[in-house]
Amino acid sequence: MMNIVEQIQSFFSFKIGSTVNEWDPNQHEIMNTSTEEEVGVVTIDEQGRIVGFTSYDWGSGESISKEEVLAKSNSLLDTLFPNRTPVELSSIFDMDDHYMVIFNQKDKTYGLFLHGTGYTFCLTTSGELISFYEEGQDFVIVDEVIQISEVQAKELYLKSVDFELAFKQLDREQYKNGDDQYHLTYHLIEHASDVPVNGSEPVSVREENQLEPDYVLFPSATDKTLLEQIGLLPEYTLIDSKITAGKRVDIWSKTKPLHSYSFDIDELDEDELAKIEWDEASGTLLRATFPEKPASDKTVQELSWDDALDIALQTLYKAYPSVEGHLKLEKQEEEIEGYEEEDEYFLGPEPTYTFYFHYFHHGIRVDNHASYMDIGRSSGDIVSLTFDLPSDAKLNQLPEKALLSKEEATDIFKQQFKMELTYVINDSDDEGNPIYSLSYLPSFTETVGYVRAIDATTGEYYFVDVGDAFFR
Repeated sequence: MMNIVEQIQSFFSFKIGSTVNEWDPNQHEIMNTSTEEEVGVVTIDEQGRIVGFTSYDWGSGESISKEEVLAKSNSLLDTLFPNRTPVELSSIFDMDDHYMVIFNQKDKTYGLFLHGTGYTFCLTTSGELISFYEEGQDFVIVDEVIQISEVQAKELYLKSVDFELAFKQLDREQYKNGDDQYHLTYHLIEHASDVPVNGSEPVSVREENQLEPDYVLFPSATDKTLLEQIGLLPEYTLIDSKITAGKRVDIWSKTKPLHSYSFDIDELDEDELAKIEWDEASGTLLRATFPEKPASDKTVQELSWDDALDIALQTLYKAYPSVEGHLKLEKQEEEIEGYEEEDEYFLGPEPTYTFYFHYFHHGIRVDNHASYMDIGRSSGDIVSLTFDLPSDAKLNQLPEKALLSKEEATDIFKQQFKMELTYVINDSDDEGNPIYSLSYLPSFTETVGYVRAIDATTGEYYFVDVGDAFFR
């Protein structure tokens, strides 16, 4: 058997070497021998076969056709896995800058694909190999008798479907036929994952947050400025600002920074810096992050949930006084974010309360516009916040009432799909091997992507963009 370098040298234009990963003997790091730069990684199985590969050194070139990409994938499959169990092309995904080509095994009874039992290749649009991996060679198939028809499965599936009337921005990145505008829609919030062929009750997936029934009431306004309210003044000093894509990020510090810092608000810095993001045009507060504080010892009394909520509401009201009567608080179990080590000489970060607020317009929730705040349980300080509030100017142009009923929306949804037999994984055996069983799944044959929203005034349906995908 050729060694690892000999097997994958052709994937690189320069000479390579390999070293065994210090922590995982089945992982081999691939190095450029000239620069000693790590350029990829290889995974081997217990028999020493290469079962996975990823290159870190890939770029762009002249694009080739999808058919040529498929031909290269077939050639790689034959070269790398000549003694494989028979597989067939299952799907091709166009991921803009690369293709994902998937081959899977089929069962012998129905000729259905067993997804996750084959080989996946990722190639650039110019045909350069990015990665490949083998998976699911050991599995179990449950022998089941089909007891319900496709029509019966569809009725069972539709019993699990539920829609929420919501304002929703149908952006082009998520929806194939989206227009980036807000619409009053029936938004799919519940559906079955699959319908077992034995007719048993399907397990449904509900994508909905439970909210308090009443709008939050804001406390009396404080005399503090917004910067004081969020904890910047008087302790912090503004040291730098940067404007990018209409947003200004301010860097604040209690002491002069000793290291370079990033304007990425999500990136932690070596120095204890506070980062504040503003909308440059309106001057409104969007996000803030503060250095973590160590947890207090157990003798320090924690704030109550209500006291912490009061701090969060005062901050929201100070930043956006016009949102009163628009926000509902998400219900949640009280969970401690953060931890305390048992070692009495070391304390972890301060635990926090987290509050999520959902925005409503004319009594209807605006989807994907939730604001949240983390409040320190001992200090009462703001640890982080994100304010995501929609433009009322845009929402005011929309209808306030639906012209379609939920039943009519469900009927439109019903017409867009049929149920197809497929194998799903719902369990694994004692050795961790997947167990496949027969189920019915909805297939949106015309749209390919799943229908997720229906305009409540026109009845137009909007479906998820899965790229230029091909399925068999």
